[in-house]
Parts: sequence; structure tokens; C-alpha cells
Amino acid sequence: MLKKVLYFLCAAGLSLSLAGCNQSNKEVKIGVSFGVGQATRWVQEKGYMEERAKELGVPIEVRLNTTDEPKTQTEDCIEMIDSGIDVLILTPRDVNNVKEILEYAKEKKVKVVNYARVALGEQIDLFVGYDCGKIGQTLGQYLAETADHGDYIILEGDLGDHNAVLLYEGAMRYISPLGNDINIILDKDVPGWSADEAKKMVLEAIQANGN
Repeated sequence: MLKKVLYFLCAAGLSLSLAGCNQSNKEVKIGVSFGVGQATRWVQEKGYMEERAKELGVPIEVRLNTTDEPKTQTEDCIEMIDSGIDVLILTPRDVNNVKEILEYAKEKKVKVVNYARVALGEQIDLFVGYDCGKIGQTLGQYLAETADHGDYIILEGDLGDHNAVLLYEGAMRYISPLGNDINIILDKDVPGWSADEAKKMVLEAIQANGN
């Protein structure tokens, strides 16, 4: 399923760039910026995109911005735009901090496909993602049905990703009605969706509550 989504992204990027071209023989170039931390899924998605672009004969440059150091995602995107890309596929590190990227892309007439993390309140050409609210409801419903009492730890995800908010709100639709039957010993966001930070938070919460 993931490969199909990423194949669609490359095709969408190609279609958007061709729609904006005056010359039918103009070579299309796609730039991709993942500002998403250390999760292994993004390395896999980078490979899928590069594979599909090769099949289509489309030049592509994919950059994984994992820490914003030494180069920020904004700097990455501006560099790719200046290199002559026709379409930028963007997964923001912080959905509330993409204005400079989008304004520069618009100035240079580069189309923007927003992937996975929606850029809130900003004008984009296409969004490709999933219904995180519904996914959150599925998670919360399953948990409420299989563990309707006892201690709960809730990890909310990164504050720079609006998907985290939607997942949390969806899950709490089923968790909140459990009321006093459950004891929430931790309910906190996880910066950068960091697995190491999440593990540390869980261990500390368990130790602080009599193991």
C-alpha cells in the first residue's frame, strides 16, 4: 500500500510539472524533502520514490533532513528550488513553519505536493495523506475494548506534526468515556516522534508508579 501511495506521488509530481510546462519536451525534475527525524520508514520511502522515478525516467533528488543540523529543511528546499526542480514534494518538520519554503517555491513557479503532514493554513498545490482522525479512533477503540481498566500511558506524538493532534483526538473519543475505570499515569507529547525519548518517558512513568 505504501509503495502505491509513493508511486502516486511521483506520478502526481510529474503531472503537476507537465501541466505547468510550455514546452512538451522539457525535462521534468522532482525534488523531495523529508523533515522527519530518524524513523526508518522515511529511508524506505526515499528508496521507493527513487525506484519509481527511475522507472518513469524522471530525475529526482530526495533529501532526508533528520536533525535540522547543520542545514535546515528550509535551506535544503531553497537549494533544490534553485537547482531547477519543477515540483517539490514536501513533508515538513514543523507544519507551522513552512511559509518561507512555500513563498519561495511560488516565486520560482515550482509546484508543491504536501505529503503526509499537512502544512496548516498554507496554500499548496496538492496534499497526499491519510485520515489520521480515523486512524486514532481505530487505535482508541481497540484499546478501550481490550483494556477497559487499569493504568494507561498515552504518547501524543510531535507537536510540530498536526497528525499527532488528530490521532490523539480520535483515540480520546473512545478512551475518555472509560472515566475512572482507567488511571492515566502519563499523557504527553513526544518531541520528534523519537523512539528513544518515548522509551525514556515510559520507563520513568512506570518507575514513578510503583513499577
